[in-house]
Amino acid sequence: MADTANTGPMTFHLCVSVRGALRWPNTRLAGMFRKDGRRLKGSEVREHLMDQLAAGREHIPCDKTCANPCPRAGCAGFDYGPEGGCPGYPTQEATHG
Repeated sequence: MADTANTGPMTFHLCVSVRGALRWPNTRLAGMFRKDGRRLKGSEVREHLMDQLAAGREHIPCDKTCANPCPRAGCAGFDYGPEGGCPGYPTQEATHG
């Protein structure tokens, strides 16, 4: 969950519920992931999602840079658990020149 003590702008990355995605038909799963530059078929995506569940991951990040540990300052890292997701991190405010 997000740190509610931070009053500045925050950035959050989207995630997918693995169990929720497994309810989708293969036609909708097709192309959800890439491997070696190739879009995976729906059946291959389903296999990958099953592997994620077997690894104890209930949620997976949509952003390939979102991870645990997170490389961004102020982020506790992606939570793969049942109530998981990106906890967010302070956004650097743009400077205007």
